[in-house]
Amino acid sequence: MNKLTIISKNGQFTIGSREVAVMVEKRHSDLLESIKGYEKHLLSGNFRSVDFFIKDTYKDSTGRFLSCYLLTKKGCDMVANKMTGAKGVLFTAEYVTRFEEMEKQLKTPILTIKQLLVLDIYEGGIKALNSHKKLTEIEVNEATKKLKDGNNRIITGSTVVEMLGIKGLTTTLLNKWFCENGFGEFTKLMNERNRFFSPNEKFEKYVAYEGYSLTGSTAKNNKTKVFYSTSMVDRLQERHMKSIVNFIKSEKGEQIVCQ
Repeated sequence: MNKLTIISKNGQFTIGSREVAVMVEKRHSDLLESIKGYEKHLLSGNFRSVDFFIKDTYKDSTGRFLSCYLLTKKGCDMVANKMTGAKGVLFTAEYVTRFEEMEKQLKTPILTIKQLLVLDIYEGGIKALNSHKKLTEIEVNEATKKLKDGNNRIITGSTVVEMLGIKGLTTTLLNKWFCENGFGEFTKLMNERNRFFSPNEKFEKYVAYEGYSLTGSTAKNNKTKVFYSTSMVDRLQERHMKSIVNFIKSEKGEQIVCQ
């Protein structure tokens, strides 16, 4: 026996009348006549016929559009109740099973690939290690994919200085300002680096895209490593111009103004 195909229509699960006709070994035209009779009785009893039978069309082999029906579970019940013998039993068993399967699928949440990988990680073992690697790859690609679209790009420190247009600002002073100020929310990104990003180059691109600086003191000369991007310049202009100007004043001891 062929497995019935469930079709979603108007928020309901349905089965096509042509499939039903094959299963119950009845001519499709005869089944349509029976359904039309059921519709008349339903309407006369103030029932909504579309809760049982939904009018539809299909395209035949010659290209014509012909009438058919989509039967809801109630509609299948009505057809099955008029049948006796093995055909009725088998048809009932099949459509009840198919509708139950679809209902179970609705109740069962569909997990994303990332969620499935997380479940594997919780289970531990070799599978967890492989899943963690795959999850890291997915999340890094998600975090850095916008860097590829041309709307944001990594730029040099000298370009940042030029774009900011602050008299007396140099790349050395800008880097020093970053090192001493930590540039806002950088600290909270450390956990993201530890969780998601390997190698560090991808993390550096990510923080640059997000408009954060990658800063920190090294063992020698208290140097700072900064990745600049066009989005970072936007953040500097919106939030930190006054701070940079005051920093230059304190370093140079002279009157500084924005150009």
